[in-house]
Amino acid sequence: MTAIAPRRLIQALLLRILHCTVSFIAHLSYNMLYRWFIGLSLNDSGWGAATLTKNRRRFIDSLYIDCLLDTVVDPTISRQR
Repeated sequence: MTAIAPRRLIQALLLRILHCTVSFIAHLSYNMLYRWFIGLSLNDSGWGAATLTKNRRRFIDSLYIDCLLDTVVDPTISRQR
């Protein structure tokens, strides 16, 4: 299994909100806009559904999500007060 960079994983998850995992993986194989947004070149291989799911679980369980929330969500909430 290949590790997915956190930035790319966040971007992939944003796109995945619009599609189920299997549909997203299919789009990733031919949709150049998706590949550009995530940072994959034409020569980079896409990911399988299992790889994306396992990396998503690992990301959510890691400190990256805490860091993301601390740097994005907390300042936004503070500005709204």
